[in-house]
Amino acid sequence: MRVSRSKGGRSMSDTTTDAVRLLAGVAQQSERVAMDSELGTPVIRLGLITTLYFRNGHTLEMKRRVEACFSRFYDAFKPKLKWQLFKRMRRLSASGFASTRRQVVESLPDEQFIWSIASATQAEVAMYSLFVMNTPQGQADNDRSCLKMVLPWSCLTEPDGLKNYEAWIRYLSSEVQAEHGFGGLACVLPCDGHQYLPWEYRLAQDYIGLMVDPGPHIESLRLLDRIKGVSWYTVLGEGFVRQLGGSDRLRGEMSAHSDIVFHSYRNGLIETVRN
Repeated sequence: MRVSRSKGGRSMSDTTTDAVRLLAGVAQQSERVAMDSELGTPVIRLGLITTLYFRNGHTLEMKRRVEACFSRFYDAFKPKLKWQLFKRMRRLSASGFASTRRQVVESLPDEQFIWSIASATQAEVAMYSLFVMNTPQGQADNDRSCLKMVLPWSCLTEPDGLKNYEAWIRYLSSEVQAEHGFGGLACVLPCDGHQYLPWEYRLAQDYIGLMVDPGPHIESLRLLDRIKGVSWYTVLGEGFVRQLGGSDRLRGEMSAHSDIVFHSYRNGLIETVRN
């Protein structure tokens, strides 16, 4: 499964032909990626993910930014969202969501929290979810906080689907002031589905363009001074942009490649790669 690319001088969403070609390829492969258990329960599905790593997850300002991300996601996909994880898994309700938002913002700097809202429990494939794990103050120099959004790939087939997804990755990257991250196609597994990880890896080998991303919060420890890799969308914070010579130099060197587009966000650049 190969991600598609677009010309350097164009905006991120103005190439309808590229989008149509992309969706045709994704639709063709999505059924091959899907896998069910012996009981017929979905255990692997093709999804559209965004994973971002950021600093200062222990601060009040960043907790408010995270809360804003969750509020926006909740408002956008409320009919799909059924479960919330914060200290324990429970049914998602308006009152429970409001209470959790308050608890997150009011949590102490040394408190670490995991918070997610999703369309399914941890034992099932959740095709709509937003997840965050922050870093407490005592570990702030040695680890990064992590935010991950999952959507069904079929969102791209909706009117302005690609444009809407790009708006999400720009918004989330700007809101948490992402240091680095990526967005693209990946296998979505149940959070408790560790036995299916070898299948995820094998599918990523078979289909070029699939990211392997089962536990991004675990990988944060080894991604302090490096990015995970180049994906359909690669998020580069200001620090990484400077290491590459700055925005102007990076754009200039990549201008020879007609399949690469850059877009600015609050804390850096998003590189988009299309065929």
